[in-house]
Amino acid sequence: MNPATTSDLQHSIERAAPSQETRFPGLDYLRAVAALLVVMWHTQVFGPFAVFTPDRVSSIIPTVTDILYYDVCLLAVPVFFQISLFLYILNRKNKKGYFRRRIVRLFLLYFFWGSFSLLFVYPVLFHTDPRTFFSDFTNAAETIMTGGRSLYYYFFSLLCCVAVLEYWLYILQKINSEKASAFLKTGVLVISLFSMLLFPHILAHLGFQTHYWIPLNFFPYIFTAVLLADRLDNLGKIILWAGLLYMVFSLFDWLCLPYYIWSNHCWHALPPYTRISVVFGALFVVSCGLKIRGSAPFIVRKLSEYSLGIYCLHTLIEPGIFPGSWWIAHNGGAVGLAAYRVMVSVLLTYFFKKIPVLKSAF
Repeated sequence: MNPATTSDLQHSIERAAPSQETRFPGLDYLRAVAALLVVMWHTQVFGPFAVFTPDRVSSIIPTVTDILYYDVCLLAVPVFFQISLFLYILNRKNKKGYFRRRIVRLFLLYFFWGSFSLLFVYPVLFHTDPRTFFSDFTNAAETIMTGGRSLYYYFFSLLCCVAVLEYWLYILQKINSEKASAFLKTGVLVISLFSMLLFPHILAHLGFQTHYWIPLNFFPYIFTAVLLADRLDNLGKIILWAGLLYMVFSLFDWLCLPYYIWSNHCWHALPPYTRISVVFGALFVVSCGLKIRGSAPFIVRKLSEYSLGIYCLHTLIEPGIFPGSWWIAHNGGAVGLAAYRVMVSVLLTYFFKKIPVLKSAF
C-alpha cells in the first residue's frame, strides 16, 4: 500500500504503539474495577433489584439500586471486551503471528473453563447432569456458545470477536480512500448496533433461552475498538460523544422498559448487554482510562493481573459450596460476601499461577 494513502488506523497504531512495550497504565484501573463490579453484580451488594421479572415491568419505577446495577455494574464485561479488542489491534501491528497465538489462547481458555463448567460445576456442585444440555440442536448450540452455560461465555464470544476483527482489519487495509474507509466504519458500526437489538428476538422465537449471552451481543465492540485505535490522538472528542450517547441511551432504556421492546423470552426484562447504552458506556470508560498517566498502585496492578482469575472463580465462592461462605454471608451480608469472594479468588489465582500447567488459565 502506498504510504501516502495509508489509513488513519495504521497511522494511529504507529504513533501509539512504537514497540511491544507500549503500555496504558489506566487500563490496570479499569480491569481492577471491572473485576470488582462483576463480583458486586453477582453478589447483589446494593440489595435486590426489580427488573429481573418481565411480568412486572409495566409497574416498575427504576430505583437507584436498579440504575447502579444496570448502568454501572453491567459495564464491567463490555469494558473487558473493549479493552481486549483494542489491545488486539495494537498488538497485531507489533507482534508477528499474533492472530494465531491469540486465537489459540482464547480457544484453550474456552475449552478449559467450559469443560470445567460441564464436568465439575454442574455435576458436582449443582448435581445436574450436563448431558441434558445436549439433548437437541438448540440446547447443544446454546451450551457451546455460552461456555457450558456459564459466565465463561466470555471466552467463546471474545474468540469470535477477535476472528471477525482480524478479517475486518484486513478489509480496511485494502481500502485506499480515507472517506470510503470512514463511511464504511461508521456504517458497519450502526448495522452492528441494530443487529445486536434484532437478533435476540429472532433467536428467542427459535427457542434459544440464552440469547443475551452469545457473540452477536458483543460484535459492536469490534467496531468501537477500531474507532478507538483510529482516534487515539483525539480521545477528548470520543469521550464527549460516547459519554453523551451513553446517557441518552441509558435514559432510553428506562423510559422504554414498560413497552417490552426487548425480548421477554428470558428472565431479564432489561437485558444485561443487548443495549446500545452499554456499548457507548464501555467506549466512554475505556477512552477515559486511556487518558490516565502514571503507574497504578500495587494493589490495583495486582487486581488487574488477577482479574481473569477473579472473573472465573468468584461465583464458586458460594454459600453452601465453599467453606466459610455461609458464615460470611450471614454475618457480613452481601458486602462481606463480595469481599470474601474477591479475597479467596485472588488467593486461589495466586496459587494456581504457581502451577505451570494451569498458569495460562488464570
